[in-house]
Parts: sequence; C-alpha cells; structure tokens
Amino acid sequence: MFNGLVNSHDFVIMARKLRAAGRRATIAKLFGTRSSRVQQAWEHTDAAPVHWWNIPAVHERWNRLITGDPGMPYQTYVHRRYLSDRTTVTGLSLGCGIGWKEVQWVRSCPNLQLTGTDLSAQRIAEASRTAESLGLGDRLRFACADIHSEDHPEASFDLIIADGSLHHFHSLDTLLPKLRRWLKNDGLFVVNDYVGPARFQWSGPQLQAINAILASMPEALRTEYGGHVKRKVYRPGRLSMIISDPSEAVESDRIDPSLHKHFRVIERTPYGGMLLQNILKGIAHHFLEPKGAAADVLHRLFAEEDRYLASGELPSDFCFYICKKGE
Repeated sequence: MFNGLVNSHDFVIMARKLRAAGRRATIAKLFGTRSSRVQQAWEHTDAAPVHWWNIPAVHERWNRLITGDPGMPYQTYVHRRYLSDRTTVTGLSLGCGIGWKEVQWVRSCPNLQLTGTDLSAQRIAEASRTAESLGLGDRLRFACADIHSEDHPEASFDLIIADGSLHHFHSLDTLLPKLRRWLKNDGLFVVNDYVGPARFQWSGPQLQAINAILASMPEALRTEYGGHVKRKVYRPGRLSMIISDPSEAVESDRIDPSLHKHFRVIERTPYGGMLLQNILKGIAHHFLEPKGAAADVLHRLFAEEDRYLASGELPSDFCFYICKKGE
C-alpha cells in the first residue's frame, strides 16, 4: 500500500498501541518532533520478555557463534584476546539505555573504566542507580548526551562500544570518522548490531521463509504475551516506523560498508537473526526455559538459521565486529 509507506497491518498495530499506551501518548508520537519521538520511544525502563534477546539459549547461541564457547560472552572474549594486558582501559559506550550491557562489560573487563551515554534522561537515571546498587559506581558512570553533538579530545578512548545502538544513528559517514578520531591508535571499536534492511524492509524471500516456519509451529507456542495468536510476520510500513521511532534502523544497511570504509575491520562474525528475530518477537516467553515441544521448536529454528548462515541464501541480519583505526 502506497509503495511500502503504509500497510494494513500498521493499523492493527496502531490500534493495539492506542489501547496499551493511551491516546495522548500515541498522538504525541504522531505529531512530536523527531528528537522528542526518539526520546519517547526509549523512555521505558522495563519491558516484558517478548524478544529473542530475552531467551538464555539464544545468548548461548550468540556466544558459540562469536567466541566459539557457549559459556563465554563476547565481552569476556574481547577482554581476554585484546585488552587483558592493559593496566587501564578507558571506554565509551554509545546508546547505553538502562546500562545492563555496560554492567556486563565492566564485570567482564576488570581494568575497564566505562562511560555510557544515551538520549533518555530516564534511562540514564535508571542506569546510574543500577551501577551504584551493584557497587560498580567507581568504574561505571552514565551521562545524558546526543552522540551527534557530543565531542571529546582526539585519542581519548582505548575502547568505544556500540552494542545494539549503531543502527539507531543517522549520518554514519559523519559520525564514524568522529568516533575514529576519539579512538587511540591502538584502540578498539566494538560493534554488535542489526545490519539488515533499513526500516526493517525485509525481502520477500526472507518473509516467505519466516512465515513458513511460523505456520508450522504449534498454536500454543504462537500465542503472544498479550494474548493474540501470531499468524504472520509483515514488513512494516516505513511511515509507521518513522512515527514510532525515527531512529529505528535508520541506516542499518549502511553499517557494514561504512565500518569497512572508515575502520580496519579485524573481526566480522555474522550470527543470524534473519529468522529468529521476527519469529520469536512477541512469543519469546514460551522459550525462556524450553522443554518438550518448545525445546524441539527452538532447536529447529536454530538449525534453520544455521543452514541459511552456511548457504548465504539469506544474509545475516546481525553481525559482530572488532575494528581498529587502520592506516
């Protein structure tokens, strides 16, 4: 409908959001400024376990693909391979949200002094409380900042992290050179992110594969957290994406080429998501501690995604990168 700008499923989603969030909040998203809509999209500090990243077995899968060990998180891998011989590692994390990933980073890297930044003052306040409550306040701090206007002296950081945040940033060919300047000559830029189609405009073959698998799953495992039965995954209308969160996947398809343009990529690990992200959205709670049919379905999903990763028939929507400044 309207060349992908809007589709009929967008109206279903809008109706659900009106019921859940209320008319005033929804109207604010429709008519607020770009900056206010981005901040509103990220003001929440708690959420139901409805995404693939809420599933422990998915994290073990990521670890196996990225580090080779299901029990070794990528933060530990980066520390052991690249940072363990340094006395102090000064780090910056972009788009930190409520700070749980930053907690993982400082716990995995005992020599890391890390600052996390985010647009949302509410999330920064929550992150700061978390760091203090865990006794990490001396090594982990948070600041409310816009990365596009933020500035630091040249060669300020040993480590810059974009852990699930880079796909929210626009103007990558302006931003990445700035990050490169902030990095020390022997520093690392670590990116773990969605690199699939911008604005989640998934391809026809990808949606066909997703929906074929979804249709084969037991209905009980397709019942969403809110009670609806999930029957199909749709390509979202671009307008609804922009209204909901103008930053969502704004230049995600430019991340890979832009990283190779502005940095020397020393590790690049695709780890899938072309099936799992969409199939499990809304129904992830069934797979938190999978047994019986749930365990069988999750095993089959992993096997299907492994097959696509091996064949290249569908590109990976998520990649892990370790980058250096290069020459």
